Amino acid sequence: MKRLWKYMEGRKGFAALMVLVGAGNAVAQTGGWLLVRNAIDKGIVVRNKQGAIVGDERHLTVIIIIYLGVAAAGWVLQAKLIRGLATIGQAVVIGLRRDLFDHLTSLSLRYFSQQKAGWIIARLTSDVDAVSDVLSQGMPTLVSNVILLPAAVIALLIADWRLGLIAFVVLPPTLIISRWFQRVSHAANVEQRNRIGAVTAQIAESVSGMAIVQAFNRERRFQAEFDALND
Repeated sequence: MKRLWKYMEGRKGFAALMVLVGAGNAVAQTGGWLLVRNAIDKGIVVRNKQGAIVGDERHLTVIIIIYLGVAAAGWVLQAKLIRGLATIGQAVVIGLRRDLFDHLTSLSLRYFSQQKAGWIIARLTSDVDAVSDVLSQGMPTLVSNVILLPAAVIALLIADWRLGLIAFVVLPPTLIISRWFQRVSHAANVEQRNRIGAVTAQIAESVSGMAIVQAFNRERRFQAEFDALND
C-alpha cells in the first residue's frame, strides 16, 4: 500500500472528505441502534402509575420519524462513500497501469528474450485487475468497518457498559484468529496469483503461436501442458 500512496497525489483532499463521509455513516448507523433502544425503553415498555406496562405512542412516533431520517442519511452517505472510494481506487489503478507500461517499454531486449510474453501479459492484466478489485471493493468495506468499529464500541458502552465489557471478552481471540487467517490467506493468495499468471501465460503463448503449433502437430503436448497448469 505504501507504493500505491504516490498515486494519491492530488486526491488526498477528496480522500479526507471520504473519511468524513465514512464517519458520518458510522454515526448514522450507531445512532439508529440507540434510537431503537430508546423506542423500546420509552416508547413501548413504559409503566404507568399503577405499574402496568403501557406504550407511549407519541414518543414512539417521534422516534420512528427520526430513525427513518437517520437511516436515509446513512444510506446516502454509504452510497457516496462507496462511489467516492471506488473512484479513488480506479484513479490509482489507471496511474499504476500507466507506470507499468512505461516501465515495460524501458526494459532491455535481454529481458524480453528471457521472459515469456504471456507471463508479462499476465502481470499487466490479471495482477492489476486483482489490485483493482481490492481498491474498488475491499477499500470501501475496510474504511467503513475501521470507522464503524469505534463508533459501535462507544454506542455499546452508552447502552450498557457492563454488557460492553462482556462483549470485549471475545475480542482477543477474534484478533488472534484474524491474524492467523491473514497469514494463511496471504500465502494462498500468492500461490493463486502465480497459478493464474502461469495459466494466462500458457494461453497467450499458445494463441500467439497457434500457427506454429499446428504446423508441427504439437496440439496434444500444449494441451497436456495446459492441463498440468490448470489442475
